[in-house]
Amino acid sequence: MNLLDLDNSWKLLRDQVFGLEHDHPPELGEIGKEIAEKCQGLPFTISVISGHLSKVDRTLESWKDVARTLSKVLASHPDKCLGVLEGFIRISGRSRKSLEEVAVYYLEDLISRNLIMARKRRFN
Repeated sequence: MNLLDLDNSWKLLRDQVFGLEHDHPPELGEIGKEIAEKCQGLPFTISVISGHLSKVDRTLESWKDVARTLSKVLASHPDKCLGVLEGFIRISGRSRKSLEEVAVYYLEDLISRNLIMARKRRFN
């Protein structure tokens, strides 16, 4: 698979965060392109980051925070694509959820980040 150029990286990120028909807020355009550029044309990295961006507030400050975090992670682990996941999963010791509820939450989170694809859902 070839690396994406900046325009296609931004298009992939934008489409995955906002959907194909939805336009993005203008103030997120520049920082979005900066985030896409930091993904170095890697579609998997862009998919992971877009999954995360779809869960955070769509504000300039939130996206700048993601850009800063992404820079630090990629600088410390430049050869590890999965490094972009560090710092995005928060564990709370005060949770009163059952293990099953926690597992379902993380499964849904992985699906929404495009890390896994659910072929079929069943009651169990």
